Amino acid sequence: MEQLHTCCTMVGTLIDNERKSGSDKELIIRLIKLRDDISQPVMQMVYDQIQSLNTKKNKVKKEIYKLEVRKNLLSAAAG
Repeated sequence: MEQLHTCCTMVGTLIDNERKSGSDKELIIRLIKLRDDISQPVMQMVYDQIQSLNTKKNKVKKEIYKLEVRKNLLSAAAG
């Protein structure tokens, strides 16, 4: 993953240099597409991991709520 980040950074630097030097816009557009194509799978993987963690977090929150309700019911019954 670090290698992909380095590659995208290098392409990004190349894009900046080409823009500053006034290079052909078609070349710059192709470089941008290349950078985006390289980064897309990684971005999707990160997004999927975040979604998975959010799902797990919500399940844990529900379980905590259920346990708190049970604790309150037991406290009420004992008290």
